[in-house]
Order: sequence, then C-alpha cells, then structure tokens
Amino acid sequence: VVSTQSTGIQMVVDKSKNGITYFKYVHSKTNYQKLQQMFWKASHLADPHAVRQVLEIHPYHLDTLLHLSEVCRVSEDTQTASDLLNRALFCLEKAFHPSFNVTSVNCRLDFNRRENRALFVALFRQMLFVSLKSCWQTAFELSKLLYNLAPEQDPLACLLIIDTLALKVEDYNFVLQFIDEFNHSLKLTMLPNFAYSFSIAQFYKEIVEGTSHDASSDLLQNAILNYPMIAQLICEKCSFVIESNSLYVMNESVLKSHTRSLTQQCKLYLERSLDLWKDTKVVHWFKRNVEFVNTNHSTMPGYQESQQRRKTVFLSPPLNVMRHIFISDISSVSALLPTTAFESSQDPHDPMPPPSSYSDYQPETTVSRSGNPVMAFINSLMPGFDQNTQNDQEIGGVNLGGFLHPAGEENRAGQWGEQLRNIPGDFGVALREMLANLYIQDNQNAMPEVIDEAESDDDENRIEDDLD
Repeated sequence: VVSTQSTGIQMVVDKSKNGITYFKYVHSKTNYQKLQQMFWKASHLADPHAVRQVLEIHPYHLDTLLHLSEVCRVSEDTQTASDLLNRALFCLEKAFHPSFNVTSVNCRLDFNRRENRALFVALFRQMLFVSLKSCWQTAFELSKLLYNLAPEQDPLACLLIIDTLALKVEDYNFVLQFIDEFNHSLKLTMLPNFAYSFSIAQFYKEIVEGTSHDASSDLLQNAILNYPMIAQLICEKCSFVIESNSLYVMNESVLKSHTRSLTQQCKLYLERSLDLWKDTKVVHWFKRNVEFVNTNHSTMPGYQESQQRRKTVFLSPPLNVMRHIFISDISSVSALLPTTAFESSQDPHDPMPPPSSYSDYQPETTVSRSGNPVMAFINSLMPGFDQNTQNDQEIGGVNLGGFLHPAGEENRAGQWGEQLRNIPGDFGVALREMLANLYIQDNQNAMPEVIDEAESDDDENRIEDDLD
C-alpha cells in the first residue's frame, strides 16, 4: 500500500487566517530531500536519462514525474506523459491532510512555497490533457479548483480559461454570476476573453428565457469596439463575409493598435473558443453586431477610450499570464512571449518560479542555466539577450495593473521544448518499460514503506558517477 511514509511527502496545516486555512506540503528529511538533491543535479544537465534514474529509485518523486511527463509530451508520447502525470496526482492526493477539502474555498496553498507548486502545475497540465479529449466538465472543475487554491495570486492565470470552459459545458449562469461578483475587484470585463464570454453567456440566457437580444448585443458591440482583433480573427477563421460601408473590424490601422500582449491574449482566447462562435444560433447575431460596429463605431460611447486603452494598458504580460501561456504551449501564442520569459530557468517541473519563492531547503550546489550549454545556446539566440538581466516581479492576479510594464521583444528562438524533442529515440521505450515494471510492483504491493538508506546511497553514487 502506498502511504505518505513511502512517498516521503505529506500535507500539514500551515496557518489559519480570517476563517481560511492554509496548507503546505512537507518533504521528508530522511529520504525525499536527499532524492530531490539528486534530481536537481540531473535535471540541470538536461539529461532525461539521468532524471529517469531518479524515478527508478523513487517511483513517486514528484518533480521527476512532472519533468519526464513534459519530456514525453513534447516528444509526442502523450500516453506515457499522461501516465506519469496521473502518478504525480495520485501521490499528491495521497498526501492530503484530513481537513483539506478540494471543494472548499477556504482551503488554500501558497504558490510561493516551492513544495506546493507541484500540485498547481500537475492540476493545470491535467486540465489541458482532459481538454484535448473534450472532457470539458472535468476541465472546468479543475480550473475552478486551481483558482480556489490561491485566488489572491491566481498563479496560473485561470481567469484566462475558466470562462471558456464554463461556456463549453453550457454553464452560462456561472459566467454571469462570476462577473457580477468579481468584476468590480478584478475588472474582468476589461480582459478580452471575459468581454466576449460575457456577451455570449447573456445571449444564451436570453434564448432560455425567451427574451430579446438587446442586452447581449450591447455587450458584444462593446467587446468588438474594445477588442476588434478577436472579431476579425473569428471572421477570418470562420470565413464570414461582413457587408458594411465602413470597416472597423478589418481595418489595418485598428488592428495595429493592439499591443503584442493584447494580441497574445486575443489569439489565446480564439484558440480555445472558436467553436463557440460557429454555433448556428450565434453566427447571425455575431455578424449583425459586427456590421453595426463597422458602421457606427465612431459615434459609439467609449470609442476614444477604447483606442487609448489598447495602446496603454496591455503593454507586457505579468508573470502568471506568461506562466499560463508557457505551460499551455500553443505555438502561435507562445511566439509572442517577451524575451524576459526565457531569461531564467524554465524547468519542466517548475516553470517560471516566482521571485518570492521560498522553501524548507535549497539545492546544495546552485547550478545556473548559464552553465547548461544547451540552454545557454538557446538563450543567446534571443534578441536582447543579457545574461545579467533580472526577472520581473510577480504580479498577483490577472488585473489591469499587471500589464503596466514595458513591452519585451518577441521570442524568435522557439520553445525550450525543442531541445527535448531531440532526445534519443530509445528513451521513450526505456521509460515505458520502466513504468510497466513500476505498475507491476504497485499491484503486488511491493513498494517499501521506507526507502532503504544504504540502497539509496548506492543508487545516488551510481547516478553521480553517470553525471560525472
């Protein structure tokens, strides 16, 4: 039986404040922290074989599971990637404190604590995996869980996807109620995705109630006025023909008024929500409102403000938004990430750690990415490369204040995943064979309750010999 003693991690109460209980994960000093040191040495050499050896010693080492899962994903071995991720989630769930309730908004974790971040990353990747299988309800529930774990920080910018997933499962009331409750504090309708989701949720509510579409049309017209690029992309991808005497949505100068960060958010929204705008009930309503804005945009309330907002507000994405985009790995969107997104370590198990990160223990030997010849080469190809450049500060929550920073240059060097796609072909086979053996051991309850120290020392020496 797999226990918290055998995995080496457990969840404990961190503190309680204002009726909210904060929990934290703790790593065992007797074995887990020692293996973590081994993992750090292996992972910073960008050698998946060395990382795999850590998993052979400890089949439930979280960072190794998350690291190798991402290696397999970018190598297009999605089945193995999913198996490794599920194993990590099982380990994390096994360590839950008896009082930790995933359905409660009063149970939270601090993302700044390094030991806690494995849960956030694993849940976000699981949400992406189930979305690929069109398991929208599961993905929606995971997005709500992720947001509730740290709503003040929203470290993975769940606000960029939670509305789309709600619409996918036809939970229109959730979108409307969420906006009604949090729009004042979070300025949700100033985000491109929520501006359009607000209108379409209201549209479907009107269909259910049998009322006119005046309210939803006003919302859609306002969304188009503020963020015409989304409407332009919808028309382009759906081959809609708009008949208007005046063009606003397709006007080149209007589209150029979108900053790189705003363009990034518009494209991210369209990648996930395009099918919502192909619904036959929506198409006529959408085209009619695009034509209205095309004809009347200059006389609409807020016209001047919308032009100014596009130029001055969305200048550069905050760290949580970049983290969201980085993990999502949508090429057309990731290509617009600023160079600052790649100036620090982008480990698959802990991408874009916050500057305020803390932990019970640290690597015994600090290995910088500049010491990794592969990453150093990739980083050197990026425009404006400066190995002494410091990271931007973490921005809490997805709000307008998070975008008030100088814009960075476009990343032309590609994703960190490119180096992983070139791993030897036999690696995936060896990893699958190892996993099959691990599953057999699990079924036979052969996993030891405590890792044998002598055996661990022998394995550590073997790995260190390989690393040398």
